[in-house]
Amino acid sequence: MSTPILTSIIALFIIAFLSFCIAKHIFRYRKSDRIAVSFAFAWFSVGITMTLMGVRNAFFAFGFSKVDKFIAYAVQFFLPVIFASLGYFIFLAVLGKKKIRIVLNILILVCSGLFLFYLLKEGIRGPVISDWGSEYSAPSSANFFMMVLAAAAFPFLLYGVFEGAIKWIKKKSPLPSEKFLSILSVLIFIIGAAFEQLGNVGWHIFFVRIIIIASALLAYLSYYKPGENIC
Repeated sequence: MSTPILTSIIALFIIAFLSFCIAKHIFRYRKSDRIAVSFAFAWFSVGITMTLMGVRNAFFAFGFSKVDKFIAYAVQFFLPVIFASLGYFIFLAVLGKKKIRIVLNILILVCSGLFLFYLLKEGIRGPVISDWGSEYSAPSSANFFMMVLAAAAFPFLLYGVFEGAIKWIKKKSPLPSEKFLSILSVLIFIIGAAFEQLGNVGWHIFFVRIIIIASALLAYLSYYKPGENIC
């Protein structure tokens, strides 16, 4: 196994570990908080997906290309779960009980369903192979619906980040709010995941995964308070 692919696999398992820690921590200390629970479910989905990606790349490294492709399909099936749960969290955190959230949640379900439909219809693209492993991507027709969902969520993400930053500055508090940090972590994660989903290869894959690790650390810190168990 080459050093680059081993590094890539380790990065994926680090993301998975952090994601499961986020979910476990929230379910332990914030299980009555609806927004926090939706955030935990989203990161739990990320943890499963990153675990699958790490296992997939390990099979690829040892020459099991058919198993690699089979798991790649499983990874693609989990992507709409991640985006749907993140979208639900974003709309709930920013909009609260406003009725427009119902319309946006319907959009999540429709886009996720159409993504899976075109994924099954056209199949995944790849593998594209480099020293860092194999990369697969969904067909452009399927990715289009994830882009629609991302475009719908992005304005609310930016609004949530700017609103949180302004409140933090006005309060002159040394620590930002849970809501601000959690929304910011999602924004960073989506940027990293978007580049990951393009199926690019090479050293920048590791750079993208470092971005996702940073988003996971920020997500964990957003709900961690001194005195609580780390994981």
